[in-house]
Amino acid sequence: EGEVRVMKENIGENIFAGFLQDEVKLLDNLTLYGGLRLEQHYISNFKVSPSASLIFEPIENHTFRLQATRAYRAPNIYESKMDFSLTTGLASKRGRYLGNEDNKAESIDSFELGYQNLIFKNRVKGLINFFFDNTDNIIEHRHVRNEVISGQTLPVMQLINSGESKAKGVEIGAELLLTKQITTFLNYTFQEVENKGVISVAPTGRFGEKFAP
Repeated sequence: EGEVRVMKENIGENIFAGFLQDEVKLLDNLTLYGGLRLEQHYISNFKVSPSASLIFEPIENHTFRLQATRAYRAPNIYESKMDFSLTTGLASKRGRYLGNEDNKAESIDSFELGYQNLIFKNRVKGLINFFFDNTDNIIEHRHVRNEVISGQTLPVMQLINSGESKAKGVEIGAELLLTKQITTFLNYTFQEVENKGVISVAPTGRFGEKFAP
């Protein structure tokens, strides 16, 4: 009474990461930037996240950028080791909550095409970026079964890899340098997201015998 143990065991985390970056001037107005992030995680093991950017400046203060990256997000301790039950309080919150030690790292592949210019003696900067992101192995709560806990039939909610999403959009921005101390910003972003995750829903509801979110 008064305490809830959230983790099923004491946990020690060992995470190591490093980053490498280089640039190659292909032409006077064309530069290639490359990078690698290296990470050793106690759950998702060794991951390599590459990135590359191509910067083209056909005329002074007018820059085009093409970029591609892959990144990972390893499961945190809650998403892997959590294990606790709520048997009192709001009915909608009662249940057993689990992590999953078999969760994979979320991955995201990002692609961008952008343009930026500087005008009026570098006092005004304008930019436009088009982007596309693909995220896989999204970790989400799912109702995996029911259990009898303290005399109640309650749902078991587990954090598992169950989703994929695709996002595309455009970002438009402007920056105005009023004085050396004052700068104003204006940004607009439009994004369209497609979520490919699947949720099993049963008409019996959250506390029914069948699965439901």
